[in-house]
Amino acid sequence: MYDGVKERYFLYFSGIFNPIYEQYKLKDDSKYARQRFSSLQTLSENSIQPLIDDYELHGCGILSGDDSLKQMIESVINTKNFCHNNSFSVGDVIKVFHANNQYFYYVDPIGLKQLSIF
Repeated sequence: MYDGVKERYFLYFSGIFNPIYEQYKLKDDSKYARQRFSSLQTLSENSIQPLIDDYELHGCGILSGDDSLKQMIESVINTKNFCHNNSFSVGDVIKVFHANNQYFYYVDPIGLKQLSIF
């Protein structure tokens, strides 16, 4: 889907049902070696901003539960990392569609950090 159709679809349906997330990983290219597995602070110190063009969609799913968005995301991360199936790594970005809003989280070594843009 192009031209924001997917985003509008996710935003609409996430307000009706549960929040939806997308997992983005850095592209498999040597030019991203400095970024790979780096904390957000390290990226900032090197004047690097996570950009959507540097990432590729790696997976998506539905967040469920009565916890906060951040707690639901952490639960998904723990589950996937425990099963070693499509696990999350430091440097991944998680895009969440919830109630007509989009949120971006950076997987940092010390937890999730919310991004203002992606």
